[in-house]
Formats: sequence, structure tokens, C-alpha cells
Amino acid sequence: LLTFVDKKVQFSDFFNSKEIVFYDNINDLADKIIFFSKNDTLRKKISKKEQEKYFQLFNETRISKYLIDISTGKETSLFKWRFP
Repeated sequence: LLTFVDKKVQFSDFFNSKEIVFYDNINDLADKIIFFSKNDTLRKKISKKEQEKYFQLFNETRISKYLIDISTGKETSLFKWRFP
């Protein structure tokens, strides 16, 4: 599944343009949807990289630790580590 995200959301802190599609405004979004609907190979390539990165960022170990830390009152963050 190819994901389109407004640049204002700042997902660029986590993903790059090879892993997710960023758009500036509604017209840019429409243009990119049309472009990727005609470029299936590129769409699949970006989608695969996005999935790999997402599972790296939000795996079960990280989420479980985060939930345990919160429930025991520890200061915690999912993102105190550096990206590879």
C-alpha cells in the first residue's frame, strides 16, 4: 500500500522519499496519485521500502517496552534511539 503524506506532518523525520510519498498541497497530491497509478513498478518499490521501515520503527518489542514503561511510570519514548 503506497502512502501519501502531507509534508506538514513531518513524517520526513522517520521516512524518506524512497519510502513514502510526500505532497505539498491538494494539487500536488492529485498529480502524484495519477503518476503512481501509471507507474506500478515504482509504486510497488516504494511501498515495499515503506513497509520494511515501518516494521523496523514500530516492531512488537519497541511497542511492548513503550507500553510497559508508561504503565510503570517510567519516562519513555519510542524514538530515543538513532535510525540506522
